[in-house]
Amino acid sequence: MRSLASVAIAAVALAASSIAVADSACRLVEINFQPAAHLQLAVWIEDAQGNYVDTAYVTRSTGALGLGNRPGNGAFKSAYRWPYGRREMVLPVWAHKRNQLYPYVVMGGGQGVDAHDDSIGYHEAYSSTESFYCPPSNLPLDAVSCASPFVGSKGLYAAGRTSFYPPRADLTTFGSFDSSDARDFVRINDLVAISGATPPGGRLIDPDIRWAVPSTVPDGQYVVRVEASLEADFNDAHRHPSFPDINQELRGFGRDALGQPSVVYSVPIALDGTPAITTTNSAVGYGDWDGATGTMHPLDASISTSAGSGVGRLDSVTDADGTWRVKVFAASCEGCRTPAPAADFAADPNDTSMKLTFTAPPSTDLLDKARRYEIRYQPKTPLDDSNFASGIPADMAPAPGAAGQPQSATLTGLKAETLYYVGIRAINACGQPSTGVFTSAVTLKQKFVVLHGCFIATAAYGSAMQSDVDLLRRFRDGALLGSPLGRLAVAAYYALSPPLARAIATDERLRAAARQALRPAVALARGWLLSEHRAR
Repeated sequence: MRSLASVAIAAVALAASSIAVADSACRLVEINFQPAAHLQLAVWIEDAQGNYVDTAYVTRSTGALGLGNRPGNGAFKSAYRWPYGRREMVLPVWAHKRNQLYPYVVMGGGQGVDAHDDSIGYHEAYSSTESFYCPPSNLPLDAVSCASPFVGSKGLYAAGRTSFYPPRADLTTFGSFDSSDARDFVRINDLVAISGATPPGGRLIDPDIRWAVPSTVPDGQYVVRVEASLEADFNDAHRHPSFPDINQELRGFGRDALGQPSVVYSVPIALDGTPAITTTNSAVGYGDWDGATGTMHPLDASISTSAGSGVGRLDSVTDADGTWRVKVFAASCEGCRTPAPAADFAADPNDTSMKLTFTAPPSTDLLDKARRYEIRYQPKTPLDDSNFASGIPADMAPAPGAAGQPQSATLTGLKAETLYYVGIRAINACGQPSTGVFTSAVTLKQKFVVLHGCFIATAAYGSAMQSDVDLLRRFRDGALLGSPLGRLAVAAYYALSPPLARAIATDERLRAAARQALRPAVALARGWLLSEHRAR
């Protein structure tokens, strides 16, 4: 990656030369850091008096997918794409400083409020097909995709209550059990356009986060703040209890997640047209662990400093500009021109992912060159230039290559057998987008991995390697996972069996009863296996 200074100073020089005629003055701020994996992040700007000015970036789970304002108790446990629990502790300093209020979302649907906002289960009468979140799970078997389809409560507004976070904006189709409020979520979510994918951990953000300074913001002294939140970042001072589901049989689902609070970094900048780099190698404070207020507490010994934890959520980087955790480059630029769009855009779907291929657009000079790509997608509803900003931000796109160079990106975490519309725009140094280029594709039938572990059977027989357990496993992998009803049965089994297995494993009488109950299933599996052998 070229340095922030070299690229931006070149843009300034070009703007001042006769290569391009200035369309209008613009100012640019670039922010860079190297995050740990799985962070939730907000980057915003304040003036010298601490007044909120603008947000440059927020990760999509918070900005576009409603993480801070969705149905369910905020202290619920967590897991991959866990569907419930308003995480008001995710980025509280930014959220309260921004001070934008939205209606407060609780469990419910077309029939009204669901009284069980303190449980992850039994919301069928208020639920519809889920486009992003997964069924609650306590299994490590499927850490990066949903193990089965899920219907969940999208929620509705609680009268007289507000939240500092927007509701989700990814809903495009609705069922009869959904509330009319759910259809309003996308309208009131004003953060979708600046929401981006969570950056990968362990490497510098490339391209940098860019803030094209609005013309209404005067020159002067400002502060760039970065807030970083991480689930399950525990230390001795911060290991807060999860909420025990009101239904005891559901308390084993998920994992504890409430550890150290969000951490805030701060870098002063001057907006006066002079190119300058400023950095910081420390944090300045942290938020409430439960998000109760927007207080930024002074940094103290309760926050860890080790790599990936606490202050170490942003790595300390050493380069020609010194040692830093956040680097900010501010400059002026003039003459930016709309970049050309990417070409040859196509999608090659898998079951839960989609490979995108395209050709890097041409450019005349740095003033119309693509500095980054913006890729967004949404299920079932067409995407075009008019609604591009409402699409779900895709995983990190590659840095633009040389004109005409083939490039690719991958969408992950998709639902199987689902029609997705995808668009891509090129963005120049001043934040101006090209026209969009669009495609669509249907993801393939789910490809299940071979699962390891028949919980109840293993508990009943005492070993995962016992012959009847192995027979049941082969029946599951070879017969059940090959059909939709079979997959649904397996998903239900894996969702419900762990608590039963724990009880069975500690009581020999229950183990004996379980072995007796499993005999018909063992006989069915044996018959299936014999028929398979005969067929060969």
